Amino acid sequence: MVYRRTERSERVRAASRRRILGAAALLFTTQGYDTTTIQQIVSRAGTSTGNLYFYFANKEALLSALIAEAQGDLWRIADAALAEVPPGAGRLAVSIYVQVSYVLRHIAAAKMVLLSEAHTGLTAAAFAAQADRLRRLLIDNHLVPEGEDLELAISAWLGAVRAVIGRSLSGAGDRDPDQVGRFLARWNLRSIGLEGAQLKEAMAAIDVAISRRPPAEGFLPTIEPA
Repeated sequence: MVYRRTERSERVRAASRRRILGAAALLFTTQGYDTTTIQQIVSRAGTSTGNLYFYFANKEALLSALIAEAQGDLWRIADAALAEVPPGAGRLAVSIYVQVSYVLRHIAAAKMVLLSEAHTGLTAAAFAAQADRLRRLLIDNHLVPEGEDLELAISAWLGAVRAVIGRSLSGAGDRDPDQVGRFLARWNLRSIGLEGAQLKEAMAAIDVAISRRPPAEGFLPTIEPA
């Protein structure tokens, strides 16, 4: 008998997958990834091991899905803030500010970053996705550094962001998230040659964007407990 997918069955599947992700996220971030078992996840989600494996091949696939969803949610928040920012350097300033300050303000986001950093393969995948997004932002806003290697510029940009976020999350840097977000936006815009009035104008876009849509609006819904 051929199984037919209906609108109702798709809703059921989506809800089941969401419960599993929520349970995994809660356990990973409270008791640790390595110590969490598949049985603990299915018990928390109120489902079966077979159902979990229907959606995810193994525990690492679960973590990979969580990181991807966290990343996607973060980008949606940044894109909402960018909605009324004119094309140009201000878009990069707002994008980096919103993402960095939000991660540092929200424990769920911070823990997803730390979990991804602890797994080399997942870190590489997350970095590649971030690089693709930054590449498009630079090209679409005509901000590719003249005479510079674009891929090296992207690696340097993202490397600085990751290093500062990691230091802040480790407790080594006692800085306000707003201060860190603005610093990284300013630092990276300077790295592509913006100075003076251009830099000031780009940074001013941050205040305009957050006054219209504070970056504290809903984040990471899939990792809340079911």
